[in-house]
Amino acid sequence: MVKFPGHNFASLLLLCDHWLIAQLKPFATTDPTEGITTVATGIPAHIELANQVMKVLETTKDITRKLDSQTSKLIDVVKDAIEQKAWDSGHVADDNLVDMLC
Repeated sequence: MVKFPGHNFASLLLLCDHWLIAQLKPFATTDPTEGITTVATGIPAHIELANQVMKVLETTKDITRKLDSQTSKLIDVVKDAIEQKAWDSGHVADDNLVDMLC
């Protein structure tokens, strides 16, 4: 708060009331509290899960980008294979008809 005066903590009324802070200070501690918390809990599980979800999302986006770049190539290859199969079977397809007439 001191380094960054515009920080949102500066707008907390509690932090502006020095008398109230002095009254609450004995109740606020990082020491283990009997019956509540005896050890530090570390990063909450939902934050770790959110980080893992973000990594999976980025990987999925990367895979999607790679597949999108191959879509037109895949369509052309399948189309050519279908036309070749049709030609080999004696059927006339669009491109084959153009080849025959030109």
